[in-house]
Amino acid sequence: MPAEALPFLTLGVGLGIARGLQTHVTRQVKIKWPNDIWLDGKKCAGILVESRSAGPKLDYAVIGVGLNVNRDRLDPTLRNIATSMRLATGRRFERAAVLASVLDAMESEIQTLASGNSNGLAKRVQQHLVGRGEAARIDGCDGTLVGLAPSGALQMLIDGKHREFRNGTLTFPGDQS
Repeated sequence: MPAEALPFLTLGVGLGIARGLQTHVTRQVKIKWPNDIWLDGKKCAGILVESRSAGPKLDYAVIGVGLNVNRDRLDPTLRNIATSMRLATGRRFERAAVLASVLDAMESEIQTLASGNSNGLAKRVQQHLVGRGEAARIDGCDGTLVGLAPSGALQMLIDGKHREFRNGTLTFPGDQS
């Protein structure tokens, strides 16, 4: 994979997870920029990408995904911020089928990036983006979440000016996380 595709990797993995989960649930699966997957306004999955590159090629990338599938209970401190597919829908899932769907969709997105094509990824992710048009905060800056730039950066309207953020912690009013 070209090193310049690395900023898109987390977004591509997130989109793959969202697409894979969407085949199993009727609720809309959302992406909270840059690395969380939400069902019913709560975190259902998280993504962590560790990588190393030297020069124009990525040496390696390790992708970690935590996904709550059939958990039927959560610690009381997490109930307002986290969920599982089972808690969100009231039914059990065949984990192997969920895994197959998620891996298939992730592979498709990663293969697209590996071929050097990141065109349109931000636009496709934006269709699943949590909080577009809503009040939000990132790294102490309050504003309105506009969406994603073609680069994958988060776009916020802050004090009447568009600003882009390539990293940071995105929160919304009322977030308890």
